[in-house]
Amino acid sequence: MKISCFYLLFFICFLSFSQENCNNGIDDDGDGKIDLNDSDCICDTTSVRSIIPNHSFEEFDDCPYKYPQNFITATSWTQANNSRVNYMNCGIDLLENEIYKSGLMPYPDGSGIIGSLFTGNKKGYVGTCLLSPMIAGEEYQLTLDIAALIVSGYASLGEPTKSAAVKNHEQPSLDELDLEPLNITLYGSNSCSNLPLTSDVYYNIFQSPPTYGPKWIEIGSATYTPASKWEKLTITFIPTIDIETIIIGSPQKLPLSYPYEPSRGPYEAPMFLFDNLILNKSTLFGVNIKRSGAFCENNLVLTANPTIKVSLNVQYQWYKEGIAIQGATKSTISIPNNTINFGNYIIKITDHLSCILSSPYNVNNTIPEPTVSIIQPSCFINTGTITITSPAKEYSFDNGKTWTTNNTATLLTPKTYFIKTRNVANCEASKLVVINDLISFPAMYIVSPITYEQNAISKELTAGGSNLLWYRSDSGGIGSETAPIPQTAILGSTNYYVSQSLNGCEDSNRKKITVDVIPIPYSFKYPHYFTPNDDGINDLWNITELVKQNEAVIYIYDRYGKLLKLITLDDLGWDGKYNGLPLPSSDYWFKAVYKENGKITEFKSHFTLKR
Repeated sequence: MKISCFYLLFFICFLSFSQENCNNGIDDDGDGKIDLNDSDCICDTTSVRSIIPNHSFEEFDDCPYKYPQNFITATSWTQANNSRVNYMNCGIDLLENEIYKSGLMPYPDGSGIIGSLFTGNKKGYVGTCLLSPMIAGEEYQLTLDIAALIVSGYASLGEPTKSAAVKNHEQPSLDELDLEPLNITLYGSNSCSNLPLTSDVYYNIFQSPPTYGPKWIEIGSATYTPASKWEKLTITFIPTIDIETIIIGSPQKLPLSYPYEPSRGPYEAPMFLFDNLILNKSTLFGVNIKRSGAFCENNLVLTANPTIKVSLNVQYQWYKEGIAIQGATKSTISIPNNTINFGNYIIKITDHLSCILSSPYNVNNTIPEPTVSIIQPSCFINTGTITITSPAKEYSFDNGKTWTTNNTATLLTPKTYFIKTRNVANCEASKLVVINDLISFPAMYIVSPITYEQNAISKELTAGGSNLLWYRSDSGGIGSETAPIPQTAILGSTNYYVSQSLNGCEDSNRKKITVDVIPIPYSFKYPHYFTPNDDGINDLWNITELVKQNEAVIYIYDRYGKLLKLITLDDLGWDGKYNGLPLPSSDYWFKAVYKENGKITEFKSHFTLKR
């Protein structure tokens, strides 16, 4: 009995003090953690200084206290656009309760993290100005900790130009595992003055940096499969221009499984959490992983690429999800095309000098989106057709619920379709396609009336619309694609009519454009004096041309406003007399009332009588 107790005690002690073997895929010390997932197996990796300020979001200008946290208070960081981002620190942001329930606490490095909401119509981004610029042509590496979870919110700001489009999108059931892999993307600009993003277009203030113009470019990305656990992600890239400031976040276009945020009301959406962003030249990280071939073509090979000096007797060990792959002890590893091989791969290199771990390399089965041809509904056929033109083994027109070998779907009613393709290696690609409502003509803009002076040179009529057709009446007739040039020889108004066509259908609502041809405006000239001395020269005062052409009436007054003479078409003019008696030399006033362009016009001035 004593001997049995002795062996039992010895076995318990052995388990308690055994050491984890980091290369055998076994939980040697019984703590539930295998190989690299055990803290016993952490290498003494090289320490890399990040050129990103406040790279772990520990420092802040103000303690976050609002929910949702619609601005960033982390020192040196900026909310890049108007979409939702959260800064968590101090332990009092209400979102941290959701993070805690998702098992994502404690954070990888300290107490501060940033979260960005990724939806189809609103993508959150954060940015900062680098401590030192990245140089064009040199290879850089960004490693970061990342996790994802589903958060709730309430939208209170609508998007008037996009609300209809958002309404048409189907909202998938939200679970992290349902979200397709995406490319976490790094954007760069050559000037810190380009942060934050600004735009005159309302919808753009929720979108990716390149939407704002050529000042921002995509400089690198890495594929991440969303999950509610902290993982390492590595982005390796070579910038083509010097970079002074960066933005990190969503790719320009998200996969189909990502929902759209409604204009107003409650919503659920994925939020991506970031921590501990280490950015510097790749050569400083010790080892990284290079890729050749492609998983979906069954020829993917990963190769360890040491960036520091190692000895000749270096040893390699490959890991998947932190667990050693038995027999994978060379500098390269082939990854067969099989879904069991999805995951994150790490290489560890050891020698008598050092032990170095690479950042993870993610293997998944995503491929570029397929190409399609679309026949939209017309005035003759009220359904649409989608043909997937990318070769594939199978096709789906309902987001993978059903599959077919037929690459064409017909008789499609107007709505959004989530199409997918699957190749012989079972790799999938997806794309969103919209079948439009029955012909909806865009707004047509015209300018009417248009006025020309008689005999002026006129221009071809124009209108804002699609495939314009011109008519001389509001119904019937045969439309001309050539816009008319109005005539200006004859005074009066002429009506022209224009409509537009789309997909072989013509809009029945013709817009009227009126062209008015008016007389050349009178250039007002009048005699400034006259000499009524009966010598036959300047004995009468009149504006003869005005009276004849414009049916004018001229009123003549003395300086006190007394009416002396009224001149009409039948009068020769004023002889300088009032009631038959000559008036003295002086200034006299007149008012001419006449028609111009159909309107009654007045002109007042004065002239001199000389004797």
